[in-house]
Amino acid sequence: MPIATPGGNSQKVIYGITNNPLPHELVGINSTRGNAMPRFYFDVREGATFTPDEEGVECESFDAAELLAAEAAAEIGRDRLPKGDARDVTVELKNEHRQRVLTVTVTMEIHRVHPQPQPPR
Repeated sequence: MPIATPGGNSQKVIYGITNNPLPHELVGINSTRGNAMPRFYFDVREGATFTPDEEGVECESFDAAELLAAEAAAEIGRDRLPKGDARDVTVELKNEHRQRVLTVTVTMEIHRVHPQPQPPR
């Protein structure tokens, strides 16, 4: 299974965001003891579309998984929201028991001015 380890080679790509390597400031933060790392699942909601993460990924810590979820939501939002595919994107972070532990939502709102302003004379 892919894991996120400092300086390691194993990777998993979640919507263009790779979980390897971890930023140095996250290495060891809230990490589990021993060699086992917690597995997290990154389910994605784009408007009415739901895409479950069937595989999950092992992360160094909860903080590292949160950062990965935030990066994934931002990346998906950057790619999809301006095209009008959806108005909000949510990444639901779930623990190894598939319990939701965090959500990250990126929303785009467009407000047009009506009536349109007239050019100065």
